[in-house]
Amino acid sequence: MKIQYCSDLHMEFHDNMRFMKSLPLEVVGDVLVIAGDVGYLVDTTIPHLRFWKWASENYR
Repeated sequence: MKIQYCSDLHMEFHDNMRFMKSLPLEVVGDVLVIAGDVGYLVDTTIPHLRFWKWASENYR
């Protein structure tokens, strides 16, 4: 099993989201470990981002 990881995505910042859309993660692993800060817990938009659907379709 290959493990791929990313960290500190901070998807609450528009510049980071724009970067993720323009240069998405290259799928090279079987599973993806997302470590560090993804966004603020009180931000209700984070759970609805397309990133999660993409990640669930491309990783176990």
